[in-house]
Amino acid sequence: MLQRNSMRFSLRIIILGLFAFLLFNTVNYYLLSTSYYKHLTEENTVYSETVALSISSFLEMAYQVGAEMAQSQEVRSMKVQEQQLFLLNRFSQHGFFENLIIQRAADGLQTVRVRGIPTSRPNRWWFRRLLQEQQPFVSPSFYSFSSDMQVPATVIGLFFPITQDEDDTLVAVMAALLRVDEIQERVGQFYHGDERYTYVLDETGTVIVHPDSQQIKEHYNYKTGQKTLVARDAAGKVLLLNTSEYKLEYQPITLPQGLMQASAQALDGIQGNTEYQDLEGNTILCSYAPVRLPGYAASWAILTVQNKTLALAPLRNAAITHILLSFFIFSGLAALLLRQSRAVDLRTLQLHDSNTALQIEVTERSHAEIKLTAANEELLAINEELLAVTDELHHSNEHMQQEIQIRQTTEGKLRLRELQHRAMVQLFTDNTAALDVQMQTMLDSALQLTDAANGYIAFLEDGRLQTRYIRGSHTPFPGQFLSTTGGLCPLLLATGRLQYTEDYQSFPNRLRDIYWQDISTAIMVPLKPTNDKIIGCLTIIWLHTVHPMEPDALEMLQQYADLSALAFQAAKLKEDLQLELVQRKQLHEQLSRIAFRDALTGLPNRACLLTRLEEEIQLPDASIRSCALFFVDLDDLKSINDNFGHFAGDTVIIAAGEKLVQTMAGSNAFIARLGGDEFIVLVTNYTDVQQLAKIAERLVENLCQDYPLAATNVRISGSIGIASYPHDGTTVEELLKKSDNAMYAAKAAGRNCWRFFDPAMLSDAQEKLRLTNSLRHALENNELSLVYQPQLSLKDDRLIAFEALLRWHSTEHGCVPPGRFIPLAEQSQLIIPIGEWILSQACQFIQTLSKLGYADIRIAVNLSPKQLADDHFVGMVKQLLHTTQILPNQLELEITESALLTALDESCSKLHKLKDLGVSLALDDFGTGYSSLTHLRLFPVKTLKIDKSFIDNIPGKDNTLVDSLIRFAQSLKMNVVAEGVERQEQLDFLRVCGCDLVQGYFFSQPLPTKNAITFLQAHSTRNSCDDHN
Repeated sequence: MLQRNSMRFSLRIIILGLFAFLLFNTVNYYLLSTSYYKHLTEENTVYSETVALSISSFLEMAYQVGAEMAQSQEVRSMKVQEQQLFLLNRFSQHGFFENLIIQRAADGLQTVRVRGIPTSRPNRWWFRRLLQEQQPFVSPSFYSFSSDMQVPATVIGLFFPITQDEDDTLVAVMAALLRVDEIQERVGQFYHGDERYTYVLDETGTVIVHPDSQQIKEHYNYKTGQKTLVARDAAGKVLLLNTSEYKLEYQPITLPQGLMQASAQALDGIQGNTEYQDLEGNTILCSYAPVRLPGYAASWAILTVQNKTLALAPLRNAAITHILLSFFIFSGLAALLLRQSRAVDLRTLQLHDSNTALQIEVTERSHAEIKLTAANEELLAINEELLAVTDELHHSNEHMQQEIQIRQTTEGKLRLRELQHRAMVQLFTDNTAALDVQMQTMLDSALQLTDAANGYIAFLEDGRLQTRYIRGSHTPFPGQFLSTTGGLCPLLLATGRLQYTEDYQSFPNRLRDIYWQDISTAIMVPLKPTNDKIIGCLTIIWLHTVHPMEPDALEMLQQYADLSALAFQAAKLKEDLQLELVQRKQLHEQLSRIAFRDALTGLPNRACLLTRLEEEIQLPDASIRSCALFFVDLDDLKSINDNFGHFAGDTVIIAAGEKLVQTMAGSNAFIARLGGDEFIVLVTNYTDVQQLAKIAERLVENLCQDYPLAATNVRISGSIGIASYPHDGTTVEELLKKSDNAMYAAKAAGRNCWRFFDPAMLSDAQEKLRLTNSLRHALENNELSLVYQPQLSLKDDRLIAFEALLRWHSTEHGCVPPGRFIPLAEQSQLIIPIGEWILSQACQFIQTLSKLGYADIRIAVNLSPKQLADDHFVGMVKQLLHTTQILPNQLELEITESALLTALDESCSKLHKLKDLGVSLALDDFGTGYSSLTHLRLFPVKTLKIDKSFIDNIPGKDNTLVDSLIRFAQSLKMNVVAEGVERQEQLDFLRVCGCDLVQGYFFSQPLPTKNAITFLQAHSTRNSCDDHN
C-alpha cells in the first residue's frame, strides 16, 4: 500500500513538471521569436537607410563633378578642341562615367563625345527636356545608343545646361552617363552573404540594382509590371527607329502584389516595413525607403528583402536544440526520481520487516548497533580519503586550466603574428592590383587581424580626413569628411599617435550622430609612411559589445598601419605614373584623332588621306602596284542646306559616309572625307578596269537613296571620278586633280554616274581656267555687250518687251557662247559684278527708249541665283532706279524657280521688296526644274515663261502640257511668254491656246542696241499702218 502511494505521487510530480516544461519553452520561444523578428526588421531598416545614403552620396558626388565640368571655362568657351581635351582628362580621372557628351542646343549636333563618334541626336528625350526646362537633372535608367558598342548599355544620365556668361543663353547641353554597374558595385559592398538582398528602382520603377542581372538588362518595371527589350531581327541584330534611338518592345511580367505595393510606397517617399508572398509561396520580409537624388529629380526606391523562413532559421534551430536537450535532461531526472522512489519503498518495507525481527530478537539489536557504529566510522574514514583525492584532483585541474590558458594566449599571439605576416606579404607582393584594390585589401586584413566587421580608411585632404575605403554597414560614406571637433579624430591629428577607447559610449568627447550611436569600442590608427607626417588613418569599430584589446595587439596594428602607409605611397606613385602615361597616350590619340579624323563623320580627313597616299606611292614595290582614287561628290547638296538647313546637310553627309563604308566593307579600301560633300575611296591592288567599273557602279547605286529629312524623304545621288596610279599620275597632287576632273565630267554627263579620267578632261579643265582668267578682265576690256530679243503680243502683234542677253567677244578666244562662259562666271563669283553691269546697261537702254517715245517697252534681264542671294542686291536695284530715273515697271527681272527655292523664305522676301519698288518680276524656264504649283502661288511674279524645250514639241507630245500651263498661269492673273518660237505651226498652236506673248527666231534673233531700236521703230510703224488701214 505504501509503495503504490509513493509511485502515484512520483508520477504526479513528473506530469506537472512536463507541463511546466512545455509551457516554459512555448512562452520562451514566442518571446524570443518576437524579439528576434523585431531585431531583423530594425536591422533591415538600418541596412536600407545605409545603402540608400551610400547611393545618394555617390550620385551627389558624381552630380557635383558633372556640374563643375558643365560650368567650367573650358566647356563654356564652346571651343570643341578645348572641350574634348578637358572632358577626356575628367573622364580618365573619374572611372564611374560611361560617357561624356556635349550637344549643341541649336541643332542637336554632338560636338564632343568621349566614347563613340559624335553624331546628331536632336530627338533624344533628355535633349528635348533640357531645352524645355533648362535645369539640370538626374534621369531614370535608359538604353544608351553608341556606334562603338555592340550591345545596348543601360545607363543613368546626369544632364546639365551650358550657358553663355553674358546673358545665360542656353548654347549647349552636357550629358554625363553613369553605368548602372557602378551603383551595383556600391550596393554589393554591404552584402555579407546573409541571404539579404537589395533592389534599387529608379523614379519610374525600373530596376537598376538586383541580384538577377537579367532584370537589369531587360528593364523590369515594378510600377507598371512590364519589361522593356531592345527589338532584334531574326538574325539577332538590334533594330533602330532612327540614328539615335533603339526600337523597343514591351512585355508583361508577373510580380508579387506586395512587392509592387512596397515599391510604390518607396517611390512616393514613404519608408516602412512589410511582408509579402513571393511567386513560390515563400513569406518575404521587406524593408523599403526612398533614395534622395540631387538636382531636379524625383526619388528612387530601395528595397531590402529577406526570406522569413531562412531569416528565422537560426532561432528555430536553436529552439529545437534547446527543447530536445531540456527534454533529455528532464527524462533523466524523471527516471532518477522513479528509481529513488522504488529504492525508498524497498527500504521502507525492509525497515518494517526489521522492526518485527528486532522486537522478537531484542537481544541482537545491541550487537547490530555496535556493528553499524563501526561501519559508520569506517565510512567516515573512506569519505575523508575521497575528500583528499578530490582536493588533489581540483588542484591538478586548476594547474591544467592555467596551462591551457597560457597555451591559448600564446597560440592567439602566434595566430595574430601569422595573420600580420600574411597581410604584409600580400600587401607588398600584389603589385599588379589597382590602388583601390590594394587599399580595400589592406582594410580587410586589418579587420581580420582585429576580428572586427566594421572599419574604414580616410586620407588627409586640405587638413581634414576624408573617408575613401569602407567595409561594413555602420561606417561613414566614401567622400565624407570626419568631424574635427568631436570623436577621436582631433586627438589623432593633434598627437599623431594611435587612439583607442575600450568603452566609446563613456568617452567624454564622443560623437552623437547616427554613425556613432551604437559603437562600443573604437581604434583610430594614424597612417605615417615617415615618422612625423600623417597622410590618413585606419579606423576599426565594434558595435554593441565592448571589445578589449591587448597592448601587443595595438602595437602590432600600428606596425601594420605604418607598413600599409608605405605600401600606399608606393602604389600611389606607381598609379600616378601609370595615369600620366595613360593620359599622355590618350592625349596623343586625341590629337591624332583631331589631326587625322573628320569631326563630323569620324572618317579619315584630308591630312590622313594625303599621308596614306604618300605611303602607298612610296612603298618599295610601288612601281608594280596599282591603286585607284574614286573622287565622290554628292549631287545638289547645296539645295538641301538651303531648304532644310545645314544640320540636315550634315545628316546627309554622315549617312553618305556610312553608305560608302558599308559598300566597301570586307575590302581593303581606304575611305576619307576631303571636306564639304566630297569623299575619296582609295582601292589598292585591283586586277583590271572592269573591277574598278563594278566598284564605281556599286558606289553610285548605294549612294542614290532616299535620305530621311524633316519628316520627309529626299533622294540624293553622287557623281564619281576615277583616276588610277600609275596610269593617270604618279604623285598625290596629280591623282587628286585628275580624279576631280573626272568627277566634274560625270556631273556634266547628267550626274548620278561615274567616269574614268580622260586626258581630254584635263584639256577641258585647262580651257575653263583660261576662259575664267580672261573673263576676269572682260569688263575692263569692254569685251561684254548686250543684245535684245523682242517679245510680241499674240493679240495685236505689238512689240511689248525685249529680253536682254549677254554676249562675250573675247580678244583672245573670239566669240564665246553664253552656255560656255556664264557657268564659269557663276562658279568664280564674277557673276555679281557682271550682273550689276548688265542691269546698268539695261537701264541705260530703257532711258534711250524713253527718250525716243517708247516708255511702255519693258526690258527683261535674267538674274543669277547668286545675285538674288547677295544681301546688297535689292539696294543696288533701288539705287539704279534712282540714278537712271526710269519707271520701275519698265524693268523686268527674270529668275528661275530652282534659284528661288535655293533659299525659299529669303528669296520670297527679296522678291516682295522688289515688287514694292515697282519692278516687274518673271519666272523663267518654268517646267524644267521643280515645277511646284504650290510654290508658284507664293512668288509675287506677273509673268510666266515656258521653256523652249516644251515649245519644240508642239504641235506634238507636249500639247496638253503647254495648254495646261497657259491656262493655269492665266488663272493666277499671270502673262505667259513662250520662248523659242521658230515655226508657223508653233505660233498657230500658241494662238489657239491663248498665249499672251511669244519670243524666238521666227520673229527675230537677238539684236544689238541700234538694230533693236531700228526693229522697234519699223515694227511700230507697221502696226500704225495696220491700225490706220
